[in-house]
Amino acid sequence: INNIGDNYDIYTMQRTKGRKDGLCILIKKKNNIKVIEKIELNLLEIPSNRICLLLRCQFNTHNNNKEEFLLANIHLTFPHDEKDYQLRLLQLQLILKKIDLYIQHSTCDDNISVLLAGDFNLNTHVRQDNVSLYLLNLGYQHYYNDIQVNTGITHLTHNNTQHLVDFIWQKNTSHAWCINQCYIYPKELDVNKWPNTNQYKLSDHRPVICQYTIPPI
Repeated sequence: INNIGDNYDIYTMQRTKGRKDGLCILIKKKNNIKVIEKIELNLLEIPSNRICLLLRCQFNTHNNNKEEFLLANIHLTFPHDEKDYQLRLLQLQLILKKIDLYIQHSTCDDNISVLLAGDFNLNTHVRQDNVSLYLLNLGYQHYYNDIQVNTGITHLTHNNTQHLVDFIWQKNTSHAWCINQCYIYPKELDVNKWPNTNQYKLSDHRPVICQYTIPPI
């Protein structure tokens, strides 16, 4: 971990209102992805200290037809009650509005590919969650759509409840974005229950791994 900067370019954003935590995106060095711009989106217009870290990226190719995409890291509020449940939706709507405004006022293509990754803090099934339904209605797909699974556990809460909260949502990704595999890490463990401490103690989240193959542009 101490040498992680040797292999990755690190992009971070601290939460607002004095919070010490934040968001981070790591881009592996010596690959075909170039970060064009880092955009920090806060949500100060609503009663929230949540944020969104957005990267405008480009595939490095040897011709002039270079495809771009937007990569966002998101962490929504956990819905402890009905107020938080509605707040999550407001947070997402404001994030998407700010992403759309960035696209409109930049040189991005209107149909640029968008990836939303992070902790969406669900406490119910995807098809019953207001945030997930909102994204689906806008044309976003999540990695479970591609592997045809709608169950799994990625988070153990402080109250020892288990939930599926971590997602990679995607929109406008062309058919060239071929998904090789998607899984919850560690791959060999049961996805439908939280592992014991002998099996996994890295975090209170299990990472979602989604591997794409994108042919040369």
